Amino acid sequence: MPELIFIQGIMHRSGTNLLHDLVALHPDVEKVQRPVWESFFLSKIHWLDAFGRAVSREWDPDWNVDDEELRTQFGSAITGFLADGRDSRFVVTKTPSVHNLHRFFDFFPGSYLLVLVRDGRAVVESGVRSFGWDRDMATRSWAHYARVVETATEGFAECEERFQVVRYEDLMRDRLATMESVWAMLGLDAREVDIESAANVPVRGSSDLAVEEGGVHWRPVDPKPSFDPLRRFADWSPARHRRFNHLAGAELRLFGYEPRYETTSFAGRVGQRIRDLVDVRWRLRLAYRAWLRFAQCRREMRAARRY
Repeated sequence: MPELIFIQGIMHRSGTNLLHDLVALHPDVEKVQRPVWESFFLSKIHWLDAFGRAVSREWDPDWNVDDEELRTQFGSAITGFLADGRDSRFVVTKTPSVHNLHRFFDFFPGSYLLVLVRDGRAVVESGVRSFGWDRDMATRSWAHYARVVETATEGFAECEERFQVVRYEDLMRDRLATMESVWAMLGLDAREVDIESAANVPVRGSSDLAVEEGGVHWRPVDPKPSFDPLRRFADWSPARHRRFNHLAGAELRLFGYEPRYETTSFAGRVGQRIRDLVDVRWRLRLAYRAWLRFAQCRREMRAARRY
């Protein structure tokens, strides 16, 4: 069976289409045959983990079947589903989410993991243009997932031969060198990839489409001469930069991005603190998510008692 390459983007609008299509250019890599363009298996894997633990608690300890064995068997079933119908060396799948990233190698110890990160300012601006995201909420989400990637990376020290963080900006500025590093980790010869095809991969899902065509779609299109995703936030005002820095400046530096307009007056800092304190929407959203988790736990407990 082919080995799986999982691409996990830090969040939506991080450029997973580009990395996915570039990896699939190698003749030893195929895309998933089924129409599952974004698998989301890892982001929902906690449900499978809870199921395995609930079942194993009912088993006799003398059977010597532990949770770890169950997790790897579940992971094998998922990789078999994704690789079904393919006979190449690798199959690549993608998801614009790093939720549950730290659990990846618990379920997929024999697979490869590429985590795609992108400058949070570009992610936020792209989301605003494409889907009307709330800037503050998107910024906070990006900062949270940046920490998720950092924590998981620290825990993957023993899995370096199967794990790599890729920056979207590096793909745009030095595509061939960046992809050579990716293919080298996979044990693939970069010379088997057509250089011209790699340099001219079509664009899919760009936020530019929201302006030019009235909405975002994922059909491949040739990039226009004006296409420059590295300048997504070029027209940001100093105030907007300062707000982003206040919410996610520390996380920017985790991946080598430098904040702009860091200096501000005392009055400006006080204003930022006040805005943070009265950001009711974010706190309501967190409270709502906590309530959903609590309600789900109650439903599971009731179901367990019935059986």
